Amino acid sequence: KQRCCFWIPKNCIGNGIRIFWTARAQKPDISHIPRRFWAGEEDPASEEKEQLPEAFINTFYYLHGLQEMMQISEKMNNKLPIRFAEREKNVKNAFLDAYFDPETGDFCEGRAAGNAYGLALGLGDERTKKHLVEKYEALERFDTGIFGTSMLLEQLFSIGAGDLAVRLLTNDSEAASFAHMKRNGATTLWERWDGRESHNHPMFGACVRLLFTQILGIRMMPAAQPPVVIPTQPDVNTQPTQALKPLNGELQPPAVPASAQHFSYEIRLSSQRQLTWAKGSIQTPDGILSVSWELLENGEKQVEWSLAPAGEDKVPTM
Repeated sequence: KQRCCFWIPKNCIGNGIRIFWTARAQKPDISHIPRRFWAGEEDPASEEKEQLPEAFINTFYYLHGLQEMMQISEKMNNKLPIRFAEREKNVKNAFLDAYFDPETGDFCEGRAAGNAYGLALGLGDERTKKHLVEKYEALERFDTGIFGTSMLLEQLFSIGAGDLAVRLLTNDSEAASFAHMKRNGATTLWERWDGRESHNHPMFGACVRLLFTQILGIRMMPAAQPPVVIPTQPDVNTQPTQALKPLNGELQPPAVPASAQHFSYEIRLSSQRQLTWAKGSIQTPDGILSVSWELLENGEKQVEWSLAPAGEDKVPTM
């Protein structure tokens, strides 16, 4: 029997510890988990020490977990979505009442990546997007921690601000940047922007997946039909049926090996223009999917890709 469970910290809005499990699943032992386990967001190098409340972060993940559990339950064709729907509605209303300002459209007064969290839940409005972009265009660096950094970048890409996302990824700030790590001899990611604690830590590693999903544009979906690679316009708002048309004519999907039966693949480049080229590859169940593109003088992006059959001796790169 399939089992699911997750843990929610005590200081979510109006909620204690919430454990969900199916019949036959055992209640997990959470006694070893610290009270302040990865809660809150702050920039340790900032004099302002902007910080999002622990309850905001924890309730975000509570609500996000409920939304994902509903999606999982729908795919499993069980009745859990009915039970979770009312709870999701109540938590969402509590979240909005506590942290969203309808007068300004901001979450947590626009501090840190608060607006990105709201947008990730499908909340907020056009002002929320506008204020998020305006803040980081002015700041030109990160002021986020373990959760907010990836959250911020993902939301910027999703609302069409890919250029800003790339500028943040490549910013040269002494306060909070990957360039600062590299400049100080880092060969692996640090745990904190300022170099305190571990110098080999996955804390900011979640950003790496955006290099593949946004910069290379690789999207993978379970294959209900024979897998294909679909080239799409480099614009997050463009329908995926519209093909890229570089100078040498309309792109055609590559030949898909007979072994490609697990996923369908789509190449959907973000709208960013900060980078003029990129190339890399990723391991898939169907083999190594390689993508390269370059920005042409006429503003279009020319894309090349290949799907090497599983078993060929290739290493994923970026």
